[in-house]
Amino acid sequence: MQIAFPTMQVVHEPKELRALVISDSHTSGAQLNSLAAWLKAANPTYDAVFLLGNVSNMVNRFRSDYSAEDEATRQLADTIAFLNDYVHKPIFYIPGNTEPTATYNLMLEIPESINLHKRAVQLDEGLVVIGLGGAMPIKKEDKEVLEGYPYSSTEELTKDLSACVEFATKTFPPTTSFLLLTHVGPEEAATAEVHLGAEKVNGGCKGVGELVKSGKIIGHVHGHSTLAGGLVKPFGPSFPVINPGGLVAGHFGEISLRRGIDGVWKVADVQLRNLN
Repeated sequence: MQIAFPTMQVVHEPKELRALVISDSHTSGAQLNSLAAWLKAANPTYDAVFLLGNVSNMVNRFRSDYSAEDEATRQLADTIAFLNDYVHKPIFYIPGNTEPTATYNLMLEIPESINLHKRAVQLDEGLVVIGLGGAMPIKKEDKEVLEGYPYSSTEELTKDLSACVEFATKTFPPTTSFLLLTHVGPEEAATAEVHLGAEKVNGGCKGVGELVKSGKIIGHVHGHSTLAGGLVKPFGPSFPVINPGGLVAGHFGEISLRRGIDGVWKVADVQLRNLN
C-alpha cells in the first residue's frame, strides 16, 4: 500500500522593515539641519538607517596628515551622532572614498553605528545586508577625473565584493534574502552616472553588476553619484538598483522591505525625497 502525505510548508508571518537611506552628505551642515527639520515635521518611523559613504571630506594627499584624519573622523562621528538624535535606530554605514583611513580596515568604532565595510549582518530572520565601501578612481580617456580610495582599479574592488558575497551566501541559510549596500554602483546602471560640472561620466564598476546578477540579491543600494537626484532602475530579472542621490544636494531616500508568507524578502517600496 502506498500512502501519500501532503507537502508541508512553513508559513511565515508577514513583516515589513523601513530604512532611511542617506549618501554623500560631504559635511553639509545646512542639509543635515534641513533633514532634521523634515524628520521632525514628518515624524516617520524607521527600523534602521543606511549611510552610504562620503560623509567626511578626506582627500588622498592628506591621508598621512594626522590632523586631517582626526578632522575626517570627527565629521563622520558628528554626522552619526546627529542622525541618532533624530532616528533612534541602528545606523549601518559604509565608507565612501572620502572617509578617514581607519574606516576601511575596521579599526575605527563609532558609537551607535555599525561599519558594514566587507561585512554581512543579519537584519532580521531570513534577511542579511552585505556591505562594501570605497571606490576606484574614475577615468575618462585614461585620465583620472575623480580620485578613488582604497581601490586603485575595478578589479581590486570586484575582488573584495566577490569575497563578501561568497562569504555571505556560504554562511547564511540558502533561503536567505540579501540586500547589497555599496558606495559604487554597477557600471551598467544609469544610477551610477557621476556629474562633474556640466559633464556626466560613468562612475560604476562593471564587476559590481556581474556579481549582483549572479547572487540572491533582492536589491542594490548605492551612492557616489551625488547629483543624480535619486534614481531607481530595474536591474536583472527581479530587483532594483537604488541611488538616493546626494544629501549635499538635498536628496535622500526611504526603502521598505517586506517579507511574505513564503519567508522571502523583497523591496516593497522606495521613496526618493528632495529637501529643496
